[in-house]
Amino acid sequence: RKDQDLLRIQLSEKKLAAQRIESLIKTLETQRESLPVPPEVTWKPEIPFDQLKGKMNWPTMGRVVSRFGLQRHEKLATVTENPGIEIEASEGTPVVSVCAGQVTKITWLRGYGNTVLVDHRDGYYTVYAHLDQILVREGQVLSGGEMIGRVGQSGSLSGPRPVSYTHLRAHE
Repeated sequence: RKDQDLLRIQLSEKKLAAQRIESLIKTLETQRESLPVPPEVTWKPEIPFDQLKGKMNWPTMGRVVSRFGLQRHEKLATVTENPGIEIEASEGTPVVSVCAGQVTKITWLRGYGNTVLVDHRDGYYTVYAHLDQILVREGQVLSGGEMIGRVGQSGSLSGPRPVSYTHLRAHE
């Protein structure tokens, strides 16, 4: 019974964290549309994000423990939608940008811990969470494969695993 209660709490926190990320991205998009573009934000990708399927870097070395899409939880008999993948990796393992982009937000979110959002333009963002060490700064332009941070356990109840390569589109 205690395990089921803990699992329900974890599922609820993951859902709330995903909603906070989506809200944050909508806010960032609204701000971008309403403000003049400063010179350091004029970066444009060489290849649009939506044309990179199958050509992106893997965000970290490890084992995928949760996949993108609808997930059925056997013990709770519930179905939830996972907006990304969870990769179990050793603490301290490097986490890299899946492709070129710009760091738009570094924050701590309940359920995600230390989190970095990378903007790939045209409304596409990737989210890297549960980081122990963050090695980038807001506004920094990244190349594909550039190190963002290191795997940690911040905000995780399941041990070291970055919710890496969660990609969301702001206009959907």
